[in-house]
Amino acid sequence: MDCSFEASGFSEASLLAPRAQEALRDYDPIESVRWAEWAMLRAATIMKSVEPRLTIADEAERQNSKLVGDLKAERLRELVAEEKVRANLAEVSIAELENQFERLAEDVKNAVFTTEGALKAQLAILPPDFDADQIGFFKDIVDGKVVDPSG
Repeated sequence: MDCSFEASGFSEASLLAPRAQEALRDYDPIESVRWAEWAMLRAATIMKSVEPRLTIADEAERQNSKLVGDLKAERLRELVAEEKVRANLAEVSIAELENQFERLAEDVKNAVFTTEGALKAQLAILPPDFDADQIGFFKDIVDGKVVDPSG
């Protein structure tokens, strides 16, 4: 393979500054290779001494990731437990409201029957032969007669 190239008017001297030419006059490529070898050996020694620390850092990162995952799972379990408590409280509240409604409906029913009984007793005093059993709180008047709504 031909490694030469041709360029008219090309001059290495024209590419280098005068100070660079002076510095390259005493340039020793073998010394540069030795320096590069020394620099690579130094870098390898540094990496060798840093490797155990990197291993420790990697292990710490793995443990940290595991702890973060465990904390997230624990927080999710806490949230689920809180939601279960809220659901139980809602169920208790609904049951309590239903119970209160039933008691209130029973109280209203008792109040109606008590009021109906008191009215019938008062009507019985006015005309003694009046039949108060026809009167009822839930009864209707149809064609001038008191009738049950069921017919």
